[in-house]
Amino acid sequence: MGLDVQLPAAADIEPQIYVDDFNGVQPYKIVMAGEKSSLEPVLSPIAESYKADLYLPTGCLSDTLIYQMAKIGADDGRPMVVFYFSDCDPSGWNMPVEVGRKLQAFKALEFPDLHFKMHQVDTRSGS
Repeated sequence: MGLDVQLPAAADIEPQIYVDDFNGVQPYKIVMAGEKSSLEPVLSPIAESYKADLYLPTGCLSDTLIYQMAKIGADDGRPMVVFYFSDCDPSGWNMPVEVGRKLQAFKALEFPDLHFKMHQVDTRSGS
């Protein structure tokens, strides 16, 4: 007496992968800053795409804006990465250094949990 066993079709036993209720999070708090508001048409879409904060005053960032940047970064909890876009003249070259030093001061005085890295973006043409 034989058993009549039906084997499942290959498509029915093929492994499948799916994700349920996935919420991916960028591991870094990204900040983009520049010395000129004219950078907005180029940097704004990039900032939006990566959910980065964008600071584009005319000239140097004020202490108030740097404090705000530090507070937002500390409250966020992720390591903050700051990309600074400035001219390659002496003033522009010093801007990211100045912001980095002020962030260090705010970390020491107000926000001990702030972790950040400052990157000066080379904006020279052809680089």
